[in-house]
Amino acid sequence: AASTSAMSSASQLAGGVASTPPLGPDDLTDLTEARAAACLWVAQHARFMAALAADDRLVALDCEDLFARPAEALIAAAGHFGLELPVSLLADAAAGPLFRQHAKDPRRPYDREARRAELAEIRRRLGGELDDATAWAAERLERGGLPAVPEQRLGFA
Repeated sequence: AASTSAMSSASQLAGGVASTPPLGPDDLTDLTEARAAACLWVAQHARFMAALAADDRLVALDCEDLFARPAEALIAAAGHFGLELPVSLLADAAAGPLFRQHAKDPRRPYDREARRAELAEIRRRLGGELDDATAWAAERLERGGLPAVPEQRLGFA
């Protein structure tokens, strides 16, 4: 049975989420907290995929690519948007504090390794709940014919 917190999460999602294919009202019942988070992700992902399909100027950027090669990602993004910025400026930005501190707490150091450690801790803590929510989301994506990873991605030279 779902916890009170999860039921509250589900009721907060009901309006916009239930009207976002491939989700429907039945997907909002008996959600665990992990499934409620997965439900919100599926809704956001579906809307993002719809935006990508509607405008070929839009592309996705995988955060793993961004963390692995921040300078290249910034250079590719500038090129995609037609910005003629000096490569040195973009490389300096990629090497600067923006890519070394947590976005929600700038006092906290954050980089690719910190992200990996954080994700590993989440996996350790949530284990089966995370697996269940991931499978739940994958079923909804499959039902809606949506890929988990967008094809329209920012290209790196």
